[in-house]
Amino acid sequence: MKIAALQTDIVWESPDENFRRLRPRLDAARQAGAQLLVLPEMFACGFSMNTDGIAETMDGPTLTYLRQEATRLGCWICGSLPLRDPPGTSKPANAFCFAGPDGQLHRYDKIHPFS
Repeated sequence: MKIAALQTDIVWESPDENFRRLRPRLDAARQAGAQLLVLPEMFACGFSMNTDGIAETMDGPTLTYLRQEATRLGCWICGSLPLRDPPGTSKPANAFCFAGPDGQLHRYDKIHPFS
């Protein structure tokens, strides 16, 4: 399996801009034959402690983006993001998620919550 680890210049707390910047890099990695694309930690927003403002749910824009790109490219893509799921939980988890080519999604919550 060919794996691509992508390093990007993350725009602070700006998921849409980060998604726009990532797309050509994802395309290039896939064209080079990578089957697993690994994104930086907190790739959509930067490692912000403003978790009340940036945390998402499982149906939020970041996981939607990961699923769409994995399906479009026919590969696996993974990265972490702050997830508040179920909604109303006290602290979001720093969740590492894998999106697959068939729309599947897997999640691992890191042990230590944001504090």
